[in-house]
Amino acid sequence: MGPTFIRVSRRALEGGAGSRPRPASEPLNRASAIRVAFRPELVPRATVLSVRLRLYHVIQIAWSDWAMPGGGSATSQKLYSSKVIKAGALLGDTMLLLSAWDTTKSVEDNLSRIRGQNVLGKASRSRVEDILPVLKQRYLREPQAVVALSTLVRAGTSREILSPILYFYTCRSDRLLHDAVTELLEPKWLTGQRDIDTPEMERVLGRWVEEGLMAGRWSSWTIRLTARGLLSTLRDFGILEGPARTRTKRIRRPYLPPPAFAYIALVLSQNGAVGRALVESPEWRLFFLHGQQVERLFVEAHQQGLLHYQAAGSVCRIDFVTETLEEYANVVAARAN
Repeated sequence: MGPTFIRVSRRALEGGAGSRPRPASEPLNRASAIRVAFRPELVPRATVLSVRLRLYHVIQIAWSDWAMPGGGSATSQKLYSSKVIKAGALLGDTMLLLSAWDTTKSVEDNLSRIRGQNVLGKASRSRVEDILPVLKQRYLREPQAVVALSTLVRAGTSREILSPILYFYTCRSDRLLHDAVTELLEPKWLTGQRDIDTPEMERVLGRWVEEGLMAGRWSSWTIRLTARGLLSTLRDFGILEGPARTRTKRIRRPYLPPPAFAYIALVLSQNGAVGRALVESPEWRLFFLHGQQVERLFVEAHQQGLLHYQAAGSVCRIDFVTETLEEYANVVAARAN
């Protein structure tokens, strides 16, 4: 048996944004592509299957990213992508990145150093290249945010406070994760349903595929991997609980301490939600919070000196004790510690 050749773009194998498998009719030059070859008879069958699965997985993700209308990102087009397959919560990696962040350097200079020094401690360069674009999308798009988060981490802020903040940023950067919580988990919680399993998540994703909400046409295998990735990520963030290898998970309301709540409220305020609109922001649904529950947290944050909250009937005024996120991170860290 001769070697098996698979022609796929180099960027697809490296997980680059916008990469895709090339149609047979499209020329493939040596500068932009490589051939992956292996001789099945010379390696164990399990290894062959693993290689084929990995290539299939990469091609599926690359194709879905490329096939989006207008060629934009999933977030900009408000379409769902399957990037959660390659990511997860990444809490440990996020802590390492933020603790090593140099606020005097640019994002690209920091990322270059983190790659070169292997700050994340990964065994392979390819895994680092899988992780860094995800962390960049979540936390590094706004200079204020990364400085504030780095301040919280370096101040030794507890994970009890950091985790919901990181969860919030992650959901805001990944529309699929965001809507899996607000369109599936939160309604189940409100109706007293506490269990979610992989098949149910697959059915929801399949329906969204049929409604044209995905970036490209997803295969059943991509749907299955994405469903597993969503459940795993939400378990790591504490929204679900249950052993990692079980299909059924238990939904639990995220714990949102007042310092984390106040920080998130400031982020929403800086994005244009003020007064009553801030109290009624739909983003609180990420924490299964509504109406009086949100107001109660504003009162607690006020009592802890994290903000000033005044309400009279339907009118309310909310003032924060600092203007910038970096300054506020120092306030939150001081209150938390």
